[in-house]
Amino acid sequence: MMYNESRICFGLILLIMIPLSLEIDYILRLWLGINVPDKTGIFSILMLADTTLCTLNTPCTQITQATGRIRKYQIAATCVNLALIPVCYVFLKIGMSAVSSFIITIIFSAVNQVVCLYNTNRVFRLNIPCYLRSVVRPCLICLVLLPVLPALVRVSLSPSIGRLVTTTVIDILAGLPLIYLILFNRKQRQTIRNYIADKLKERRIGI
Repeated sequence: MMYNESRICFGLILLIMIPLSLEIDYILRLWLGINVPDKTGIFSILMLADTTLCTLNTPCTQITQATGRIRKYQIAATCVNLALIPVCYVFLKIGMSAVSSFIITIIFSAVNQVVCLYNTNRVFRLNIPCYLRSVVRPCLICLVLLPVLPALVRVSLSPSIGRLVTTTVIDILAGLPLIYLILFNRKQRQTIRNYIADKLKERRIGI
């Protein structure tokens, strides 16, 4: 269940994140007009990337909380999150740009994921190699493949509402089959096909 939730959450967030990231400058201009603050686009993209990464952590937290043995898990996760503040402060103090804080946040989110997996394994006896094969690897494959067609659309068309719509539609049309083929195993794909077939059969009977 945890593996399924991790893959599905990551895939759905990725499906939303890609067109937003590719068209963030145009979306910001539509929203804010010509008064878009400097670096707002890259800030938004990095926040979307961090949100997508953090979706993998939610199932770990849920199953650990379900056991009731959360003290060490919460202490470890909180320490990682709190350590982010002084590290960002030091980088800003030495003259690094504000973008560095967002990049550091993503790095700490990845570290937090490792820490949470370690603590979940102590509580729940999680199979780490199986998790890497069943969750991390397919999610990384989707992360690499899913943006390809939407990115091609973006570089082929001029900024416009038409490009935004086209990029979003291509993202959905290409992304859903990829998610279906990569993030679901054979048994899950058969379950989905049976569910769709049953619904179509019910609709035909209803008509």
